[in-house]
Amino acid sequence: MKSQNPVIISVGICAHNEGQNLGRLLDTLLEEPVSEIIVAASGCLDDTEEITRGVVARDSRVRLISETVRKGKTYAFNQILREYAGSFLVSIPADVVPSRGFVMKLIERMTPDVAVVGGLPIPNNPAGRVIDDISRLLWELHNRTLESLSASNELRHVSGELFALRRGVIDRIPANTVNEDAFIAIAAKAAGYRVVVCPEALVTIAGTRTIGDYVRQRRRVLYGHLQAKKEFGRFPSVIEFEFPARPKFVWGLIRSLFRGRSRPFLPLFVGSLLEVIAFSLAVGDHLTGRTQYIWKQAISTKRLE
Repeated sequence: MKSQNPVIISVGICAHNEGQNLGRLLDTLLEEPVSEIIVAASGCLDDTEEITRGVVARDSRVRLISETVRKGKTYAFNQILREYAGSFLVSIPADVVPSRGFVMKLIERMTPDVAVVGGLPIPNNPAGRVIDDISRLLWELHNRTLESLSASNELRHVSGELFALRRGVIDRIPANTVNEDAFIAIAAKAAGYRVVVCPEALVTIAGTRTIGDYVRQRRRVLYGHLQAKKEFGRFPSVIEFEFPARPKFVWGLIRSLFRGRSRPFLPLFVGSLLEVIAFSLAVGDHLTGRTQYIWKQAISTKRLE
């Protein structure tokens, strides 16, 4: 995106007990061309706020929104939406490590018809254990789906691990929303904007490393996708909901992923079983009225080296 006027870029970080990685993330962000960084710390019991205040003291671009009670990510994100001053808002969680130069790589994709640009999460799980292989497989399929649909202008989803949002597209998200990333992407698409992916903007994440964390995380995500369907009449464009409508497309992605890969079928089989369990639980949550907008952290995803 080319402009004669300076681009004002804000960064929003929602954090709950993320002291072990937040300092490193803030130092990385301060090396990027950003005008402000807003940390919304929700009900933190560790040193998240202390670390943020330490950075605030040495760099005026950083601001802290302190919430004594945790009210969910959507509440915190709405706080950031109300406060940020930039032409664009880059959203990134506190438990990831972004690649260098990722901010401008996202913003450069913001042509006038584009409202949301997503980055790609890369899990750092080692190969060998089945649950690690499942986590890596899930994210690789997720990323390939987004890239393919972005290229064909059919994308209605971005990863909550990293995305940039144009000002004026979304001013507030309904309070009970679970997947703010899906809500924003579908709403932008419905408003006539394009949603795209920038494959060069990467964030390293820790995928789930226990079966309990995997099912818990997928249950919450799938609940949020069902919620988006109820709100907009369409699912976000993620692989699990593309399969019923376009099985040939999905099988093509799976085959391309498995070419030259050893023992791919065990993680696919076990992962599919876990997905069925998680989906069943998510459907049950919807039917019984159980909400998921405040969730228990998946502790195994915080081991980011």
